[in-house]
Amino acid sequence: MATLKSLLTGSLLALTMACGTALAVPTTYHVDLTTVPFASEGSGYLELSLSGPGSAAPVTAMVGNLTGTDTGDYLFGAAQATGGDSYAFYTPDSALWKAVTFGGMLGFDVTFDIGDGGSDINYFTVAFLNQADYLTGPVVQFDLSAGAAPVVTGSDIALVTLVDQQGEVPEPADWAMLLTGLGLMGFTLRRRQR
Repeated sequence: MATLKSLLTGSLLALTMACGTALAVPTTYHVDLTTVPFASEGSGYLELSLSGPGSAAPVTAMVGNLTGTDTGDYLFGAAQATGGDSYAFYTPDSALWKAVTFGGMLGFDVTFDIGDGGSDINYFTVAFLNQADYLTGPVVQFDLSAGAAPVVTGSDIALVTLVDQQGEVPEPADWAMLLTGLGLMGFTLRRRQR
């Protein structure tokens, strides 16, 4: 009987710890772009766009720390300004055109929160436009699907890096899971001492 209790307690502890490590932390990427190849255009727009079919999992993209752009932006679909140079994008379709003087560098952080369900893919894309037309196709594209890490493709004018998540504040559910695991470990140790 003691072996069965020990097995059940150990299994519950392992399950709690596994669940704690499986908790999803939204992934944040930093994107750096050069606009030097478009310097002869003078000015134009950076386009950030989130789109996909209704059959894909819902996605929210949060863009912040946007640097190197000018004043003036145009929001389309479900995109929203959230203060300063921060924006929220929601599926199925959202876009932002942000004014840019070409010839320098710009950058931003983007965090994705991908919901459950859906078998199709959503896309978060980055492109440049002049006053009349697109200068490029997507210079960066994130393929976003439920249950998978974003797949990133980029061009030679873009550098995408994963932002270190260690400095983030844990969610209350993370703390609850940690405390439950520690409590079970203490309970198991106390039972073994008897």
